[in-house]
Amino acid sequence: MTKIIQQLQAEQILTEQEANKIAGKILSGKIRAEDWRLAIELSMDKGDQNAEETHP
Repeated sequence: MTKIIQQLQAEQILTEQEANKIAGKILSGKIRAEDWRLAIELSMDKGDQNAEETHP
């Protein structure tokens, strides 16, 4: 993993699953802005859903 992905995971911006999805694109240099945005938005949506389940 790259330092960028590790930092995003540490700050709970990306889940491990989402990080794994974009890692190949990052390492190959083929990542686009849309890839980052989608991965982060999906991860944040999951975080919001988990928070709602924990604190209804």
